[in-house]
Amino acid sequence: MKQIEATIIKLVKNKAGREKFLLYCLKSRWEQIMGVQIAKHSAPTRLERGILYVNTDNSAWSHNLLMMKLQLLVKIRHSLLSAVSLKTAEATIKDMMFQNGLPKNTG
Repeated sequence: MKQIEATIIKLVKNKAGREKFLLYCLKSRWEQIMGVQIAKHSAPTRLERGILYVNTDNSAWSHNLLMMKLQLLVKIRHSLLSAVSLKTAEATIKDMMFQNGLPKNTG
């Protein structure tokens, strides 16, 4: 799987395409990256212009994750290292923003 992901990220040349693929990778690994407790209360929803938007189920979680932002970015970059090069992950995910309201499961 790692080899497939690495190949895909090399083939995708535009930034928007890379962001979509990296968001897919993050969504599929969110619980592994963040741990069960954080994943239960948060979800990555979009990646635009290097900013990862994470929705939380309440303002207390948004604040808590905001205080942990640097640690979370390190975890995310470390996890993406297995799928893509660290240089790509650092260049693509520069910051995080937290918003209240988890997206509803549609399937």
